[in-house]
Amino acid sequence: MKESTKNVFRDFLHLYNNDTNKSLRIRNNVTDYLYECIKKQDTFYFDVENKYNSKDKKFNYILNRFKSEYCYENNLKRYNYCRVTMMSEWLQGLAIHVDFYYYDIIPKFCEIIELDKKMVIEDNEVISEDLYDFLCDEWFTFLAFYLWQKCKMSETNLTLEKV
Repeated sequence: MKESTKNVFRDFLHLYNNDTNKSLRIRNNVTDYLYECIKKQDTFYFDVENKYNSKDKKFNYILNRFKSEYCYENNLKRYNYCRVTMMSEWLQGLAIHVDFYYYDIIPKFCEIIELDKKMVIEDNEVISEDLYDFLCDEWFTFLAFYLWQKCKMSETNLTLEKV
């Protein structure tokens, strides 16, 4: 795959601080996708006390689960204290119900980042193997980045709610 094409896709992965309309739509798309994945968690079906009745509380629950399941001292050292990398690895263990089969990842990824089909499909109407591998390799990092941002935001929102 051409280096310029890789750069275009990398730009899509780091849109969090960009306020263009497209980046806002992508952030909303990935947030909605992650929220749907979190809603599939069994814990919420048995939430009799209705403790997780808002998006912020659901994302905060996921953050607390991540911290308790994966943020122990050896992992912190192994991943050089990078929470996004740790969360990416945690997601690869299917901690929440995200797409993990390659044939599911590609269409969902393209849908979320509103990828122009002309960039994905080559002359023979098939995605290039390099691009396919690149998108699949970036999938969990992409999700982890946005999940970490959303979880930290929800933690802040819940803290402010208490004040």
